[in-house]
Amino acid sequence: MEINQRIENYIGVMRDIRNSINELQGDRFLSNHKKTLLFSLLETMSKGVYGDTRNNYTRFEKFINEFCEWEDGKRISVQQLNLLLEKTEEQDYETLKYYVRDKLSRYPISSPVPFKYDPTLEEIKPFLSEDNNKINDVRVDFLSHMGLLWKFRNTLVHEARGIGAQDLFDEVVVPHYIHYTQLDRDSDGKVIKKRYWQKLYPLQFFNYLVDKAISNIEPYLIQNEINPFEKYSFDPLWIEVRN
Repeated sequence: MEINQRIENYIGVMRDIRNSINELQGDRFLSNHKKTLLFSLLETMSKGVYGDTRNNYTRFEKFINEFCEWEDGKRISVQQLNLLLEKTEEQDYETLKYYVRDKLSRYPISSPVPFKYDPTLEEIKPFLSEDNNKINDVRVDFLSHMGLLWKFRNTLVHEARGIGAQDLFDEVVVPHYIHYTQLDRDSDGKVIKKRYWQKLYPLQFFNYLVDKAISNIEPYLIQNEINPFEKYSFDPLWIEVRN
């Protein structure tokens, strides 16, 4: 069988898996189950392109950047950065705290806020010392939406739970922030309003990533004469033997 035919078959299988996932029915946890399976589909396509690598996140990040057309993945989450800064001493990072709080204050509280309004790492760097890009031993670039998407994936896969906001805006297909107001009591027992943001990766977003990947890897595989099936092991011996 010619390699182009094998690639066409592989792409057909990926489409069939995507369709099968979206046809699943259920109730309470259906969205999480679909997201988990769509993550798995993205990862198997990354394997079909690159093969096995030592670091699954590195392969995942490279795949999303090269084939899924998600520019906002490189931006830094001000919501998460603000939460991290709240765990520092009051006098530390004063200018960065002002910058982040000012950013958040400009986000509308009555509608979802896409991640495209978040800053890049280059915009954050002037607020950090030249020899240290960490806050409380956390690298600031770990707060990129790409890194947080991987954290979301790990929570779904290893803990069978989602983190962040619940789907409130069915028509919004891009990842976004949602503003919440919660009634609470202060130390004196007075009722106060706690305002905070949560981030959300909608189910439609995962289908967007998968669809872009399917469309973009096919010409890449053809141009580079890559047979994606050769990246998988079909040996009846499940344990890999290294010579």
